[in-house]
Amino acid sequence: MKVPLARADADAPFFRSLLDELQLQSLPQVVAYRRGARPEPYAGPHAVAPLIEYAAKLAAPAARELKTLGEIFRFLGRGDDDEGVKAARAALYAETGDDAAEGVVA
Repeated sequence: MKVPLARADADAPFFRSLLDELQLQSLPQVVAYRRGARPEPYAGPHAVAPLIEYAAKLAAPAARELKTLGEIFRFLGRGDDDEGVKAARAALYAETGDDAAEGVVA
């Protein structure tokens, strides 16, 4: 994973105006610029592990393809005992004969 990092002198006029524009009140501050999106100040701890985890999220694709019914349910945080999950699995199995837990839906 490659995530470029930069350091700015908050006392320099250009960076002072940038801090004002981003409405940053304290230093040091970590700000993420992701693929042209609006800058996003990082609000987590400034320790190594949380910063690496945050950088990994920034480097990951913005969306991931969910190919099976099981992946969709896990993404939604719905368990096997959910009535909607049971009904969807039964309908998929009745229609396709596939294992309704992991049947391809796309």
